[in-house]
Amino acid sequence: MLPLAYQVVPPALVLPAIGLLLLLAGFGIAACARLTGAVVERERLGAKDVAGALVLLGFAAVLLSDAEQALAALDQLHSGLIASGPT
Repeated sequence: MLPLAYQVVPPALVLPAIGLLLLLAGFGIAACARLTGAVVERERLGAKDVAGALVLLGFAAVLLSDAEQALAALDQLHSGLIASGPT
């Protein structure tokens, strides 16, 4: 049985999609930490540390993905949407 990510998006777009989700989660956590005025403690991991780790993992996932395969999958998906016409 395939993981859920392969059922939602084409296999070539799984890694860029996960990277995008990690980036959005990291920036969201960082924004919440900034708005709530979270303090930085030396002995504990804080929200800003977690946000930084998520952003780093998101960029790594996007950089490790194959851009040519992702663009080909997006082009195929786009042409399929155009061929199906308005619903």
